[in-house]
Amino acid sequence: MARNLVDTRYASRVVLNELQRFTRAKKMDTKVAVIRGKFTANLRKHWNVSKSRDTHHHHAIDASIIAVSPLLRLFEKKQLLVPENVSEGNINVEVSEKMAEDTFEKLAYELPSGDFKEQLIVSAKKLKFSHQVDKKMNRRVSKDTIRSVRIAQLKKDKQEVEYLIKKVEDIYDPGSYAIFKKIYQTDKTKFLMQRLDPKTFAKLEEIMRSYPETREVLLENGKVDEVQVSPFALYAEDNGGYVRKYSKKGNGPVIRQVKYYDEKLGKNIDVTPKTAKNKKVVLLSLSSWRADIYYNVQTSEYEIMGIKNNDLKFKDGGYGISADDYSKVKAAEGISEDAEFCFSLYRNDRVKVINPADNESIELLFGSASSTIRGYAELKPIDRAVFLSKEEIPIYGNMSVSGRCIKRFVKPGNLLYKVNTDILGNPFYVRKEGKIPDNILDRELKV
Repeated sequence: MARNLVDTRYASRVVLNELQRFTRAKKMDTKVAVIRGKFTANLRKHWNVSKSRDTHHHHAIDASIIAVSPLLRLFEKKQLLVPENVSEGNINVEVSEKMAEDTFEKLAYELPSGDFKEQLIVSAKKLKFSHQVDKKMNRRVSKDTIRSVRIAQLKKDKQEVEYLIKKVEDIYDPGSYAIFKKIYQTDKTKFLMQRLDPKTFAKLEEIMRSYPETREVLLENGKVDEVQVSPFALYAEDNGGYVRKYSKKGNGPVIRQVKYYDEKLGKNIDVTPKTAKNKKVVLLSLSSWRADIYYNVQTSEYEIMGIKNNDLKFKDGGYGISADDYSKVKAAEGISEDAEFCFSLYRNDRVKVINPADNESIELLFGSASSTIRGYAELKPIDRAVFLSKEEIPIYGNMSVSGRCIKRFVKPGNLLYKVNTDILGNPFYVRKEGKIPDNILDRELKV
């Protein structure tokens, strides 16, 4: 946080100096000054103007206050906007001048116009937003999440598939045991131990049957409360040590963690060492670069194709995705051969979705294409960072508890527009941006 503040101060100083040099070079009768954050905060307090960071509107509120600051009488007297010191009812505005506190209050905090607050409220409803679209290519290709992978066929699978491996970290902890039990009740074949070491797993099952999952605890007020416990922890108390793996002599290794098959493997980067046997290690959470949108005339539906940063490469002095790799991603994403290219969407690109049947429409910011569910994407509101928990959004319905909107991007029958905006937030609606996507290294790509 402190580092960011220092960077902001430095950037502000650079901009100020450049503007001052420009006005001097052009011999303009313009004064360039800095309005301090403390001053705008004091004005909001004295003018009773509320500021909420729940939406992006607060930036416009501060900008409006800065814009009217030169209209204040104190500004006209060319005095400093923040006093150097205050003592005994007097305020030292400059080294050469002192004024009474009430005089300073009147000069500094008097409204520039009688209806300023009313104008501010009306203007807030007319705000336009312009977001910086992130098209940068040289991003990291993945978060530092390394996961083990095993092949298995669970009871819900028709054939063997690759699963990510996860751990129940501490079977003696009540919270971790609750996770263990939930998996056990859903499908106990998800535990590697059940498949690879059935005798030890049978020992765990016997402990679960023999020991309770709650115990009574005497509180300080004399009342008795029932709390959750792990049966494995109670076993450890009775037997003077942790549960051990099955062995003929009873001295097998201590068990603290239990591995299980978590979710099916999606897109990844294979980082399996050459020396590894019968296992695979991958990097997950591949960073999304952009999504290309196609329209299938036969089905009258939009199709979305996500491109990751690890799909990009240098070739013949250029940086992008090769035509061959693009075709492979396109096929993997299920884009129809006869679908027409519409446009590309990067992070923070703006889109408009229309449902003609219900006469509904919504404008949102595009996040990224889903790497796990075909045709899904993450979307965000334009005027704030996230949606409210369980907020009802036109066309898309209720949001998740976390406020994230990961939904089917365009449902059948809906219309999709890309919304380009200028720096003032004025929108320009586009249904088709070109015949072929950009950044294809080999331009012989057929679309």
